[in-house]
Amino acid sequence: MAGKKINPEKQRSEETTPLRTAIQDMLKQYRHRDKYEEKRLVASWTKLVGKPIADRTEKVYINDKKLFVKVNSAPLRQELNQKREQILSIIHEEFGADLVKAIFII
Repeated sequence: MAGKKINPEKQRSEETTPLRTAIQDMLKQYRHRDKYEEKRLVASWTKLVGKPIADRTEKVYINDKKLFVKVNSAPLRQELNQKREQILSIIHEEFGADLVKAIFII
């Protein structure tokens, strides 16, 4: 055992990395970052638009960089259509401009 050489690439780094940075690096390396951000956006829908709107929202999902929001109220649908750019701006500030390119209220 005394003559065994240790491969420096297999040794652990002595630098500590914050957990957040390590998770972000892992998501980037395995190319899951976009899916993670999409799920995070859907989970934070109530925070983004408020509880009254979120309570009337039936479904929120992202497909091909398009956010689809299904609501159960025609007046709310009209209001959200009018505020579409404002909602998109909030999403871009919170999650970046490359996550969602368009919003469809259905």
